Amino acid sequence: VPTNITSPAVLQYNKLELSGNRSGNITFPSNGQIKIADSLKISNLDFSSTTYKFLTSGSTVVFNKNGGNQYIPIKPNSPTDSASYLNYHNLIIDSTGNKLLKDSGTPLYVLKGNLTLRNQSTFNLNGFNLSVQGNWINQDAGSIFVPGTNTVLMNSPVTASTTNITSRDTTENPFYNLVITGKGIVRPLDELKIRNNIRIDSNSTLLHQATNITLSGNWLNYKGTYTTNNANLYLNGTALQTISKPNADENFDKLILRNPNGVDVSNIGTT
Repeated sequence: VPTNITSPAVLQYNKLELSGNRSGNITFPSNGQIKIADSLKISNLDFSSTTYKFLTSGSTVVFNKNGGNQYIPIKPNSPTDSASYLNYHNLIIDSTGNKLLKDSGTPLYVLKGNLTLRNQSTFNLNGFNLSVQGNWINQDAGSIFVPGTNTVLMNSPVTASTTNITSRDTTENPFYNLVITGKGIVRPLDELKIRNNIRIDSNSTLLHQATNITLSGNWLNYKGTYTTNNANLYLNGTALQTISKPNADENFDKLILRNPNGVDVSNIGTT
């Protein structure tokens, strides 16, 4: 699929459709960007088997429709197997209007690289869960993330490697459920607001330095690592909140309780 700098190049797609029967892979090149101003359609594409797939390593896809709704698909017509899904690498949400995840069923959307919101765009999970293995970058004032009641998994896959969250600390950009997973480190660079629960998976690390986390749901540490330095954790829910870490202690720097219905810490450690 040509990018804006391959030879030949396509500076900007309007409607891009990948269709037909394919006994081979489809490659999104790692040089340049695939820019789509209207629609990407892959629902009439059939791979002959799960041997074949989308090869997207290092690539960048830009959805940049100006105004209105623009939909982001991941499923070809067949095979109906996640091995054949379009796992974007770098995904850029650009320009005004709503960019929404949309496909049949409830597939998990997977980004192997960075997610960037820019130029007053709105990114809506639209009922789907999303896994991001790179950085979360909300670049500018006016770019909005709409989580609904869904989950973002920040998956830092490489041991000792750090992925960052820049959510642009306004009330317009909260997460609903946030999961810290993978063998690496996830670090918020500005204020992080979570309307429901945060979960830290085993062998994962949340690095919380000199910023605020405001949590309205539960703190669930499944034997992961929480490292904090000069950082505030605000618990501001309206129903009873829980802090839990089975069979291990949890260390906070500054813990601020603002929940009139209390916080249950009985599932912390052994004391």
